[in-house]
Amino acid sequence: MTYSKPEPGQPCFIMIGERRIELLFTLRVLKALEAEHGISVLKGDGLGSIISDPTKLAVVLFAGAKTRQPDLTEDWIEDNVDATMLLDMSPMLVRAITGRWFDMEAHLAARLPNVERPAAATTTIGSNSGPLAGTTSDVRM
Repeated sequence: MTYSKPEPGQPCFIMIGERRIELLFTLRVLKALEAEHGISVLKGDGLGSIISDPTKLAVVLFAGAKTRQPDLTEDWIEDNVDATMLLDMSPMLVRAITGRWFDMEAHLAARLPNVERPAAATTTIGSNSGPLAGTTSDVRM
């Protein structure tokens, strides 16, 4: 599921399985994450390290979800979130924690080299990119 940016002040929802989960990170939740688990999502590269660490990610998702869904357990989160959800879910998690929208696709696209593709040749035969300099050698026997 691809998520869209919620309006300011609106709740952040993610889909886990067939269930719509509201994420809410009050100051109390953020303090508990730091005090009980040593996880600070607001310092340095906190969010980056959380998304890349399954143990921390499960704890953070559970902490944000249990505020509005007290029936959830950390085990349920771990059993129902799979790796295919993470890229789509990450911007909504960032939004719920910081209030900022992180456009994952734009971020990834910006990291790719923007190489201009050569126009298709209409009258020549062979590679559009030209000769491959440095790939031939003069070997004399």
